[in-house]
Amino acid sequence: MKQLAVIAIMAMIVAGCSSASDELSEQIVESVSGVDNLDIDEESGEVSFETEEGSFSIGGGEVPADFPFPFPDGYQVSSSLISDSGSSVVVQYPKERFDELQAYVDDWTASQGGEWQTGSSQFTSAEGKEIRTANWFSDATQISLADNCPLDGGEDGTCLTVVTS
Repeated sequence: MKQLAVIAIMAMIVAGCSSASDELSEQIVESVSGVDNLDIDEESGEVSFETEEGSFSIGGGEVPADFPFPFPDGYQVSSSLISDSGSSVVVQYPKERFDELQAYVDDWTASQGGEWQTGSSQFTSAEGKEIRTANWFSDATQISLADNCPLDGGEDGTCLTVVTS
């Protein structure tokens, strides 16, 4: 798994390379033992590759069509990691949507049945910001909601992270 993390980091670095060096960059990453079929999509920023552990896709600006959690409208994808064994998607919303999103996830998890563990916290950061978090856990899904996460424009927002296995 450590090798997979190194490969993922290398793939993200390669994604930032210019188009003139894409082919060379792909060859360098594919020379790492166990990495095959590296593909860099300059337009979307998505990096896809295969290892002995499965197929992986990092980045891209969209939630996969078959992702098992229906994100409410109005998000911006911050990151995504899609693999054969599980996936992680982080999306961002304006900060003022925290309460609405918490109620949405409460309703969604209740509609899924099964056992869900939940928790929430509120604390003050060293900078004096009030920070709220909410978490939901099942056997196959982990959901985390946090406000005061930085958005691309520098303002604080709300981040919703869903990890599936």
